Amino acid sequence: MYATAPPPGGVRPPTSSVELSLSAKSLKDRDIISKSDPFAVLYVKSGSGWTKLGKTEAKKDDLNPTWAKLFLVEYHFESVQQLKVEVYDQDSSSPDKLKDQDFIGGAEFTLGQLMGAPGQSGSFLLTRGKSTSKHQGSLLVKAEEAKASSEAVRFRFSATSLANMDGMFSKSDPFLIISRLREDGQSWTQVHRTETIDNNLNPNWRVFELPMQQLCNGDPKRPLSLQVFDEDRGGKSDLIGHVQTTFEEIQGKRGTNFVLHNEALQKKKGKKYTNAGLLVATEVEIFRDHTFIDYLRGGLEMNLIIGIDYTASNGPPNDPRSLHFIDPRGPNQYQHAISATVSILQEYDADKQFPVYGFGGIPPGAYDVDHCFPLNLNPSNPEVAGAQGVLQLYTASLGHIRLHGPTFFAPLINQSMRIANQLSDPRKQKYFVLLIITDGAIMDMQGAIDALVEASHTSPLSIVIIGVGPADFSSMVALDGDGGKLRASNGRVSARDIVQFVPYNRFVGYPDALTRETLAEIPRQLCQYMKVRRVTPNPALPPTYHLFSEPTGNLHRDKFHRKATPKPHRRDSNKEVINHSQDNPAKLFPMDTSKEVINHSQANQANPAKPHPKDTNKAINNSRATPAKLFPMGISKKDISRNQVTRRRANPKVINKAINRSQATPARAHLKVISKAATQRSEDTLGKAHPMERLLVTQATVADCVLLRATSRERSPTQVQDVYCLLSTSRFQRLSFVQRNCFNNCLLYRHASDFDEDS
Repeated sequence: MYATAPPPGGVRPPTSSVELSLSAKSLKDRDIISKSDPFAVLYVKSGSGWTKLGKTEAKKDDLNPTWAKLFLVEYHFESVQQLKVEVYDQDSSSPDKLKDQDFIGGAEFTLGQLMGAPGQSGSFLLTRGKSTSKHQGSLLVKAEEAKASSEAVRFRFSATSLANMDGMFSKSDPFLIISRLREDGQSWTQVHRTETIDNNLNPNWRVFELPMQQLCNGDPKRPLSLQVFDEDRGGKSDLIGHVQTTFEEIQGKRGTNFVLHNEALQKKKGKKYTNAGLLVATEVEIFRDHTFIDYLRGGLEMNLIIGIDYTASNGPPNDPRSLHFIDPRGPNQYQHAISATVSILQEYDADKQFPVYGFGGIPPGAYDVDHCFPLNLNPSNPEVAGAQGVLQLYTASLGHIRLHGPTFFAPLINQSMRIANQLSDPRKQKYFVLLIITDGAIMDMQGAIDALVEASHTSPLSIVIIGVGPADFSSMVALDGDGGKLRASNGRVSARDIVQFVPYNRFVGYPDALTRETLAEIPRQLCQYMKVRRVTPNPALPPTYHLFSEPTGNLHRDKFHRKATPKPHRRDSNKEVINHSQDNPAKLFPMDTSKEVINHSQANQANPAKPHPKDTNKAINNSRATPAKLFPMGISKKDISRNQVTRRRANPKVINKAINRSQATPARAHLKVISKAATQRSEDTLGKAHPMERLLVTQATVADCVLLRATSRERSPTQVQDVYCLLSTSRFQRLSFVQRNCFNNCLLYRHASDFDEDS
């Protein structure tokens, strides 16, 4: 379904939420033999274009339709919110393709205009252009403030002894309509219609559920109208009888008969008339409709799976016109779509690890196209850490994956289903979102539909498709579900709507709006899945006062952590490092760099590998006792001032010079050279250390330390340890392309060839 997209420019708390109901009067008939079958589409102005909020059902042979569909719109008092309604005559079996329908007319207005009018209602002429002289009918719009309510009610109605409206040779085909009185006290809004039961004067309709907000706007005393009609498929349905009541009365008289009245029938029968039948609410049950926040409070985790299109239609990555071109001036559409989604969903994922797959390309080592391959080439663990990790892996992959085709979705959807089903656990509730970023039309439509229908029944999964580039995405819209439930090749229909399609070009320049549009449907789809599966929220977790870390790269400790584990003063840190390392080389002190150096070098995000000159001088001045205390690892002030020790510009001669002057031992290496785990497990003696840790400590060279120190700020301890080990054992040349490209901006990678096996 298309999601509500508030105007771009940031999300502001709405003044309120309003429900819009639509009807039309005296529509121009677009059919020759019969009358039009009109439906309406509502749009909101979003930037320079229009965003679809949804559409109503089609009313067959009706030039004065009253649509049952209600639209919930956030009302911002301080903003001009432009709305547009277009009315069409449905002439095609694919109502989502508006270009195939007959356009009757449209009208534009503002929400403020409607809210400021008497009774919050308005009438607007439907026109087919700028001219209003030839209008096509009138559009009637009503707005009503929506009062929040998380309660819902479950109904079952039956009727007995209904009046027969079809004569002697057949019986009525009854259906029930429930409407609520508007706040103006003069008009009604339809809220539900039951199914039709053919040829039956004692119908028993199926159970249905309604949110209290939809039923009575949260007011149990709001007047309700219950009307029973005889459906006439060849013309207008006949009223059998009606009764006016309230939800409060229905609840209090559960199982009690409501007498149906029909004034026209009474006038016709005279004294023989008694009533038009009896209506009974056989089941009335209030239950709490669990919200997205209820599940979050119970510990629900959101898990993201990413699929990236590597088909040839994207264009060669080295071509500036390619959708995969890495432009130094700003992100491409794939990068933008990844950032917009991952940056939000990662906050609901405990480990912030995301499986990333490619499709439509030929990965390294393969000879044919693969429609679902892990982007890190590790099938057993395709996960990548965080939004930046995903972006780095995507960028690194472009030089090694051959673009091919065609565009198939089914393998990726099936793989996502397997992940969701394997990791699903009612005790620790999880929900999965598959993000597919693609540039073209899908080539396995029926296979994709079969997979989507299966997923709607079995998997805690939603699918977001972002279409990038100028391609025709009409086939994607068909997957969205606006045209009705999807039907698999075996005849099975989807249990719920799980697909959201978003065309990227509609939101160019409005990243916040893209994020809202992409993710707006997820909470509703999640709640729908839980409801279908009868999964209630877990008990609310007790408060843990979880301490969120500061942005990546900031090494400042939180004030609560500082109180528990105070750090040495920066003036003493170098001294303590040397003392600890001389007493026992196996005991590594965690801070061999002054606090100020770290602060400034981390704050300088433009070039995080360069220490600030003033702090470098301070570090050198504080470590004049022996050359071993020089920062970093024996490199002179003169060398540092020439910016020789940087991630991209390290000079082998300078490094050799530093090695010659340095008396440092590997035991004094920075914490990030030797992992924290290795440090903690090696505190007694080096001999008790794990063989891998001994390799790190004893075979490491000062040159390695210098290189790693210049690059480790952006690497996790595990990444540094793994690559360090590879370099120390001269196995770097055996790295896969993905492993190399994970460190393609790293000095360690760029200058590995400068060191032989013994260095």
